[in-house]
Amino acid sequence: MEFLYLLGGLIALLLGTDTATKGLSGLVQQAGASALTAGLVLVAVGYALPGLALIAGAAAWQGLPVAATVVQGAMLGTLGLGAAGLLISTGVVLRVRPWRMLDGDKAQAELAEFAASREGWTRNAFRLLLGAALLALGARGVLAGAPFFAGLPGLDAGGALVVSALVGIGAAVAIVATFNARFGDAAAAYAAILGGGALLVVAASMAAFLVAMPGFDLSLLAHPLPQGLALLALLAAVAVPAKPLGRGLGLVLLAATVALLAAVLFLAG
Repeated sequence: MEFLYLLGGLIALLLGTDTATKGLSGLVQQAGASALTAGLVLVAVGYALPGLALIAGAAAWQGLPVAATVVQGAMLGTLGLGAAGLLISTGVVLRVRPWRMLDGDKAQAELAEFAASREGWTRNAFRLLLGAALLALGARGVLAGAPFFAGLPGLDAGGALVVSALVGIGAAVAIVATFNARFGDAAAAYAAILGGGALLVVAASMAAFLVAMPGFDLSLLAHPLPQGLALLALLAAVAVPAKPLGRGLGLVLLAATVALLAAVLFLAG
Protein backbone atom coordinates (compact mmCIF):
# COMPACT_ATOMS: atom_id res chain seq x y z
CA MET A 1 0.00 0.00 0.00
CA GLU A 2 2.83 2.41 0.84
CA PHE A 3 4.29 1.90 -2.65
CA LEU A 4 0.95 2.93 -4.17
CA TYR A 5 0.96 6.07 -2.01
CA LEU A 6 4.46 6.88 -3.27
CA LEU A 7 3.54 6.19 -6.90
CA GLY A 8 0.39 8.28 -6.62
CA GLY A 9 2.38 11.05 -4.98
CA LEU A 10 4.89 11.02 -7.83
CA ILE A 11 2.14 11.27 -10.45
CA ALA A 12 0.50 14.15 -8.56
CA LEU A 13 3.85 15.94 -8.25
CA LEU A 14 4.44 15.61 -12.00
CA LEU A 15 1.01 16.97 -12.86
CA GLY A 16 1.23 19.66 -10.21
CA THR A 17 4.67 20.87 -11.29
CA ASP A 18 3.66 21.12 -14.95
CA THR A 19 0.34 22.82 -14.17
CA ALA A 20 1.71 25.23 -11.55
CA THR A 21 4.69 26.34 -13.65
CA LYS A 22 2.45 27.04 -16.66
CA GLY A 23 0.06 29.01 -14.48
CA LEU A 24 2.88 30.92 -12.79
CA SER A 25 4.48 31.75 -16.14
CA GLY A 26 1.15 32.89 -17.57
CA LEU A 27 0.41 35.14 -14.57
CA VAL A 28 3.87 36.71 -14.72
CA GLN A 29 3.34 37.51 -18.39
CA GLN A 30 -0.21 38.73 -17.79
CA ALA A 31 1.27 41.17 -15.28
CA GLY A 32 3.26 42.73 -18.13
CA ALA A 33 6.54 40.83 -17.95
CA SER A 34 8.14 39.43 -21.08
CA ALA A 35 8.38 35.73 -21.86
CA LEU A 36 12.10 36.08 -21.18
CA THR A 37 11.45 37.36 -17.66
CA ALA A 38 8.89 34.62 -17.06
CA GLY A 39 11.50 32.09 -18.16
CA LEU A 40 13.95 33.46 -15.60
CA VAL A 41 11.28 33.13 -12.89
CA LEU A 42 10.74 29.49 -13.83
CA VAL A 43 14.49 28.85 -13.84
CA ALA A 44 14.68 30.31 -10.34
CA VAL A 45 11.74 28.51 -8.73
CA GLY A 46 10.06 26.08 -11.15
CA TYR A 47 11.87 22.87 -10.27
CA ALA A 48 11.90 23.77 -6.58
CA LEU A 49 8.09 23.58 -6.41
CA PRO A 50 7.87 19.81 -5.68
CA GLY A 51 10.42 20.12 -2.89
CA LEU A 52 8.83 23.26 -1.45
CA ALA A 53 5.42 21.55 -1.48
CA LEU A 54 6.89 18.60 0.42
CA ILE A 55 8.49 20.90 3.00
CA ALA A 56 5.28 22.85 3.52
CA GLY A 57 3.24 19.66 3.82
CA ALA A 58 5.65 18.07 6.27
CA ALA A 59 5.76 21.22 8.42
CA ALA A 60 1.97 21.53 8.44
CA TRP A 61 1.15 17.87 9.02
CA GLN A 62 4.11 16.54 11.02
CA GLY A 63 6.06 19.51 12.40
CA LEU A 64 9.34 21.34 11.77
CA PRO A 65 11.73 18.48 12.70
CA VAL A 66 10.13 16.24 10.06
CA ALA A 67 10.20 19.11 7.54
CA ALA A 68 13.93 19.58 8.25
CA THR A 69 14.44 15.89 7.54
CA VAL A 70 12.53 15.73 4.27
CA VAL A 71 13.93 18.98 2.86
CA GLN A 72 17.40 17.46 2.75
CA GLY A 73 16.00 14.50 0.83
CA ALA A 74 14.23 16.92 -1.52
CA MET A 75 17.47 18.84 -2.06
CA LEU A 76 19.44 15.67 -2.84
CA GLY A 77 16.61 14.51 -5.06
CA THR A 78 16.59 17.71 -7.12
CA LEU A 79 20.34 18.29 -7.50
CA GLY A 80 21.35 14.64 -7.42
CA LEU A 81 18.74 12.22 -8.72
CA GLY A 82 16.93 14.85 -10.80
CA ALA A 83 20.07 16.05 -12.58
CA ALA A 84 21.41 12.50 -12.95
CA GLY A 85 18.13 11.41 -14.52
CA LEU A 86 18.30 14.29 -17.01
CA LEU A 87 21.89 13.46 -17.97
CA ILE A 88 21.34 9.70 -18.25
CA SER A 89 18.17 10.04 -20.32
CA THR A 90 19.31 12.78 -22.71
CA GLY A 91 23.07 13.29 -22.47
CA VAL A 92 22.30 17.06 -22.60
CA VAL A 93 24.02 19.44 -25.01
CA LEU A 94 24.02 23.02 -23.72
CA ARG A 95 24.06 26.04 -26.03
CA VAL A 96 25.41 28.26 -23.26
CA ARG A 97 26.39 27.90 -19.64
CA PRO A 98 23.18 27.89 -17.56
CA TRP A 99 23.99 31.15 -15.75
CA ARG A 100 24.48 32.91 -19.12
CA MET A 101 21.01 32.24 -20.49
CA LEU A 102 20.69 35.88 -21.58
CA ASP A 103 23.74 35.71 -23.87
CA GLY A 104 22.73 35.43 -27.51
CA ASP A 105 19.44 35.33 -29.38
CA LYS A 106 19.21 31.51 -29.51
CA ALA A 107 19.67 31.14 -25.77
CA GLN A 108 17.08 33.85 -25.09
CA ALA A 109 14.66 32.19 -27.52
CA GLU A 110 15.09 28.89 -25.66
CA LEU A 111 14.41 30.59 -22.34
CA ALA A 112 11.28 32.26 -23.74
CA GLU A 113 10.09 28.92 -25.14
CA PHE A 114 10.62 27.39 -21.69
CA ALA A 115 8.06 29.90 -20.37
CA ALA A 116 5.43 29.30 -23.08
CA SER A 117 1.92 29.54 -21.63
CA ARG A 118 -1.59 30.50 -22.70
CA GLU A 119 -3.07 33.92 -21.99
CA GLY A 120 -5.81 34.80 -19.54
CA TRP A 121 -5.83 35.79 -15.87
CA THR A 122 -8.59 33.37 -14.91
CA ARG A 123 -7.10 30.44 -16.82
CA ASN A 124 -3.64 30.89 -15.32
CA ALA A 125 -4.86 31.59 -11.79
CA PHE A 126 -6.88 28.37 -11.98
CA ARG A 127 -3.81 26.52 -13.29
CA LEU A 128 -1.69 27.80 -10.42
CA LEU A 129 -4.30 26.87 -7.80
CA LEU A 130 -4.88 23.46 -9.37
CA GLY A 131 -1.12 22.90 -9.53
CA ALA A 132 -0.78 23.85 -5.86
CA ALA A 133 -3.52 21.38 -4.91
CA LEU A 134 -1.86 18.61 -6.93
CA LEU A 135 1.53 19.41 -5.38
CA ALA A 136 -0.02 19.19 -1.90
CA LEU A 137 -1.60 15.86 -2.81
CA GLY A 138 1.74 14.66 -4.16
CA ALA A 139 3.53 15.73 -0.98
CA ARG A 140 0.99 13.78 1.08
CA GLY A 141 1.60 10.70 -1.06
CA VAL A 142 5.40 10.90 -0.72
CA LEU A 143 5.16 11.29 3.05
CA ALA A 144 2.65 8.44 3.32
CA GLY A 145 4.90 6.25 1.18
CA ALA A 146 7.91 6.62 3.48
CA PRO A 147 7.16 3.38 5.44
CA PHE A 148 7.77 1.50 2.18
CA PHE A 149 11.49 2.13 2.71
CA ALA A 150 11.47 1.44 6.45
CA GLY A 151 12.09 -2.25 5.84
CA LEU A 152 15.47 -1.59 4.22
CA PRO A 153 18.47 -2.55 6.39
CA GLY A 154 19.66 0.20 8.70
CA LEU A 155 16.78 2.60 8.02
CA ASP A 156 14.73 4.07 10.85
CA ALA A 157 11.63 6.22 10.37
CA GLY A 158 13.69 9.38 9.77
CA GLY A 159 15.90 7.65 7.23
CA ALA A 160 12.85 6.31 5.42
CA LEU A 161 11.49 9.87 5.15
CA VAL A 162 14.76 11.10 3.62
CA VAL A 163 14.83 8.27 1.07
CA SER A 164 11.16 8.74 0.19
CA ALA A 165 11.68 12.48 -0.32
CA LEU A 166 14.79 11.88 -2.44
CA VAL A 167 13.10 9.28 -4.65
CA GLY A 168 9.77 11.13 -5.00
CA ILE A 169 11.16 14.61 -5.65
CA GLY A 170 14.14 13.38 -7.67
CA ALA A 171 11.99 11.26 -9.98
CA ALA A 172 9.53 14.13 -10.52
CA VAL A 173 12.30 16.61 -11.37
CA ALA A 174 14.10 14.11 -13.63
CA ILE A 175 10.95 13.36 -15.64
CA VAL A 176 9.90 17.01 -16.02
CA ALA A 177 13.45 18.10 -16.93
CA THR A 178 13.83 15.28 -19.46
CA PHE A 179 10.52 16.21 -21.08
CA ASN A 180 11.62 19.85 -21.39
CA ALA A 181 15.06 18.90 -22.71
CA ARG A 182 13.56 16.59 -25.34
CA PHE A 183 11.63 19.56 -26.72
CA GLY A 184 14.72 21.73 -27.14
CA ASP A 185 14.96 23.41 -23.74
CA ALA A 186 18.02 21.53 -22.46
CA ALA A 187 19.94 24.53 -21.16
CA ALA A 188 16.82 25.98 -19.54
CA ALA A 189 16.01 22.63 -17.89
CA TYR A 190 19.58 22.28 -16.63
CA ALA A 191 19.53 25.88 -15.35
CA ALA A 192 16.19 25.23 -13.63
CA ILE A 193 17.69 22.28 -11.76
CA LEU A 194 20.51 24.54 -10.57
CA GLY A 195 18.09 27.34 -9.65
CA GLY A 196 15.56 25.13 -7.91
CA GLY A 197 18.32 23.14 -6.23
CA ALA A 198 19.99 26.31 -4.92
CA LEU A 199 16.67 27.43 -3.41
CA LEU A 200 16.31 24.06 -1.69
CA VAL A 201 19.91 24.24 -0.41
CA VAL A 202 18.98 27.51 1.32
CA ALA A 203 15.75 26.02 2.71
CA ALA A 204 17.46 22.83 3.90
CA SER A 205 20.31 24.72 5.54
CA MET A 206 17.96 27.12 7.33
CA ALA A 207 15.82 24.23 8.58
CA ALA A 208 18.90 22.33 9.78
CA PHE A 209 20.21 25.36 11.68
CA LEU A 210 16.79 25.92 13.28
CA VAL A 211 16.69 22.33 14.54
CA ALA A 212 20.30 22.11 15.78
CA MET A 213 23.70 23.68 15.24
CA PRO A 214 26.10 21.40 13.34
CA GLY A 215 29.04 19.84 15.12
CA PHE A 216 32.53 20.30 13.75
CA ASP A 217 33.21 16.60 13.33
CA LEU A 218 32.53 13.86 10.81
CA SER A 219 28.78 14.52 11.04
CA LEU A 220 29.38 17.82 9.20
CA LEU A 221 29.56 15.72 6.01
CA ALA A 222 25.87 14.98 6.50
CA HIS A 223 24.84 18.64 6.83
CA PRO A 224 22.75 19.98 3.91
CA LEU A 225 24.90 23.10 3.38
CA PRO A 226 28.19 21.38 2.41
CA GLN A 227 26.29 18.65 0.59
CA GLY A 228 24.24 21.13 -1.44
CA LEU A 229 27.22 23.33 -2.24
CA ALA A 230 29.19 20.28 -3.39
CA LEU A 231 26.45 19.22 -5.81
CA LEU A 232 25.97 22.77 -7.10
CA ALA A 233 29.72 23.13 -7.68
CA LEU A 234 29.86 19.80 -9.53
CA LEU A 235 26.91 20.67 -11.79
CA ALA A 236 28.36 24.12 -12.51
CA ALA A 237 31.83 22.75 -13.25
CA VAL A 238 30.65 20.24 -15.86
CA ALA A 239 28.27 22.64 -17.66
CA VAL A 240 30.44 23.01 -20.77
CA PRO A 241 28.54 24.30 -23.85
CA ALA A 242 28.44 22.67 -27.29
CA LYS A 243 29.45 19.18 -26.14
CA PRO A 244 27.38 16.35 -24.66
CA LEU A 245 27.66 16.28 -20.89
CA GLY A 246 27.28 12.53 -21.19
CA ARG A 247 25.40 9.70 -19.61
CA GLY A 248 28.56 8.55 -17.85
CA LEU A 249 28.57 11.83 -15.95
CA GLY A 250 24.98 11.13 -14.94
CA LEU A 251 26.07 7.81 -13.45
CA VAL A 252 28.89 9.56 -11.57
CA LEU A 253 26.39 12.09 -10.21
CA LEU A 254 24.05 9.27 -9.21
CA ALA A 255 26.89 7.56 -7.33
CA ALA A 256 27.75 10.85 -5.60
CA THR A 257 24.11 11.24 -4.56
CA VAL A 258 24.07 7.75 -3.07
CA ALA A 259 27.27 8.57 -1.14
CA LEU A 260 25.77 11.78 0.23
CA LEU A 261 22.59 9.93 1.18
CA ALA A 262 24.67 7.34 3.03
CA ALA A 263 26.36 10.15 4.95
CA VAL A 264 22.94 11.52 5.96
CA LEU A 265 21.69 8.10 7.05
CA PHE A 266 24.75 6.95 8.98
CA LEU A 267 26.56 10.12 10.13
CA ALA A 268 23.76 12.56 10.99
CA GLY A 269 23.26 13.04 14.68
